[in-house]
Amino acid sequence: MQERPAPRAVLEALARFLLEELQPTVTDKRLAFRVLIAAHLASTLAAELEVRQPHAAAELLRLRALLPDVAVPPADTGAALRTLNAALTDRLRRGEALPDDAALRAHLRSTLSDTLSALSPRFDTSPDIEG
Repeated sequence: MQERPAPRAVLEALARFLLEELQPTVTDKRLAFRVLIAAHLASTLAAELEVRQPHAAAELLRLRALLPDVAVPPADTGAALRTLNAALTDRLRRGEALPDDAALRAHLRSTLSDTLSALSPRFDTSPDIEG
């Protein structure tokens, strides 16, 4: 029985094909730009697939610590993240202070850093770049 390739491998192969084989043959500048964008999107999705689960698990732990009073679905990480992020957003919009403001800032930095590391791996997310 033949195994299916991993989704990341498929997306990376697609990105390579678009950039290395298709784009050089496209003479229409508008279409060439669209091929470049498609290749970038495939690469981005490939990178996200690799880190999505560990980043989501870490974000969920941080949010549960920040919002221990919010009930979340026990087995569905995606639903739990949506619920907790909605609760956090709602509290911030209402101006309600959270018990630990430093923990909130640390959570937001970590979540942003995780997102940037997947979307733009060369982006410097080290804490020493903050002024």
